[in-house]
Amino acid sequence: MTGPGDDSWTDADIYRDSQPGVPYPPRPLLQDSPFYGPNLIAAIVCAVGIVIGSVGTWASLNSLSAGGLEFKPWGTATLILGAVSAIALFVQLNLGRTNFDLRWSVPLCWSVLVAAVACIAIALVQIVKIRSFGTDYEDEILTQVGWGLWLVVICAGVLGITAPIVAGQIAKAAEAQAGGALTAWVPGWRWGAVATSAAILIVALFFAYNPTRVDVNISQSTTETVTAPPVTVAQAEPERAFGGGGSRVLPADATPCPSTFVDAEFSSSAVGTSVTSCAFAESVRRAYIGNPGRDRPVVIHATSPVTKLSYRMSCTAGPVVQCTGGNDAVVYVY
Repeated sequence: MTGPGDDSWTDADIYRDSQPGVPYPPRPLLQDSPFYGPNLIAAIVCAVGIVIGSVGTWASLNSLSAGGLEFKPWGTATLILGAVSAIALFVQLNLGRTNFDLRWSVPLCWSVLVAAVACIAIALVQIVKIRSFGTDYEDEILTQVGWGLWLVVICAGVLGITAPIVAGQIAKAAEAQAGGALTAWVPGWRWGAVATSAAILIVALFFAYNPTRVDVNISQSTTETVTAPPVTVAQAEPERAFGGGGSRVLPADATPCPSTFVDAEFSSSAVGTSVTSCAFAESVRRAYIGNPGRDRPVVIHATSPVTKLSYRMSCTAGPVVQCTGGNDAVVYVY
């Protein structure tokens, strides 16, 4: 009869009251990977950071701001990618503590790399767009990139570094667990993730070099001006000539507005599109008169009495000043 102290007994017999000769379960392979745990935790934190940044501020202009979810569909895309990555990494954190088959953990973690690269691409393109339309004639940045968008870039960048490290550790453990049976499986997912990430970055570079306007309330819309035959507008007030003289004429599609205040230099305003109100035109006239640099093209900000929002307007110089911006607004000040 055997008992404690006998050579045939194992630690499992002493502490678990099991049958003699029953060994401990094998230690999870990932527990011995030195870079697995810290990088996995850092990746989870970064994925959560992407989620927070996606709902944070992406752009601001004066007192106005726009959150990531207003940049449809890109803010929603980074939110979903960050949330899915966080869930996938949390699942892997728990599976790595067991002897669960690591075969499917390989594509799981490489897909997180693709999600991180996609978030980086989306965020960088949006930054380029915001800064491209947020400059005036003197290249002064008027529209600022919000903290939420910067948080997405930083967290996605760190996630793009930690995710491959975790995936590499899992790949080694999976091959050891399968006894070399995953020779083609592991490299296939790695190169697939690299190729997909490269394709995403190429597409992002294309859009970054061809920026378009961002469809949020604080942005400046692109306005196409159609030149029409001029028509002379009779003026009762004295006229001021710019740049050596010139008559005050308006395009045929301009509709004069009633003046709400008196000014000797620019006594009237007109609207050039059906979506522009006379109330906003007078607000633009007041803002333009208050700008000291009227001898050259300037950028002003006028508040609409209708929407209660401030809009950025780019104005020319001359006897009849044309201001464009806002939501397809065209205003003439003369």
